[in-house]
Amino acid sequence: MNGSAAAPEAAPPIAIGGLFSSELLRLEDTLRTTDTRRLEALARAGVTSFVGGFADYARLGATAALDVAALRLDPAWSLSVGGRASATRAFMNLGVTGGTMYLATIGPDLRAGIGARQAQRLSVGLSGGVAILALALDDGTTLARAEPFVDAGVQAGVPLGRDFFLGLDARFVVVFDPEMLIMGTSPTITLFKEF
Repeated sequence: MNGSAAAPEAAPPIAIGGLFSSELLRLEDTLRTTDTRRLEALARAGVTSFVGGFADYARLGATAALDVAALRLDPAWSLSVGGRASATRAFMNLGVTGGTMYLATIGPDLRAGIGARQAQRLSVGLSGGVAILALALDDGTTLARAEPFVDAGVQAGVPLGRDFFLGLDARFVVVFDPEMLIMGTSPTITLFKEF
């Protein structure tokens, strides 16, 4: 035995990993879901602020809406096609007599947005179809007629749990009544559920 200590074995090199290592993080691990085709349901509640000539009769309304759609999710984008129905009760201004106005809409809805790579939801939407205008008169009778409408807007949501989101939706709606364009903005709180 000579008095020198044996040389320690060289430690194996340590690989630097992290976000740049394809072995540690796969694209699938960054996706909200790997299901590319899903169903979604959305429930909304909020207010409508009327603008234009109709604001002389009513400035505010209470709004609720339901959407059901087929959702296509790609890592980078999403596309949703379905139907949307809404109901609004207008609160008539002080001094306006005659009755209370109700507005219901139903029609197809199309939304495009960010994809499954993001945990949040963000999209733009466009819908149109038939609007039913109903005026409940003070004498108990109701007058109603159908008119075309279109609306467009944006929505954003944050996850509350698995496939469940809470968000905000803001839409601008136009009802093409022959006597007067009925226009309004509708910010709503939205609950989203993907299946």
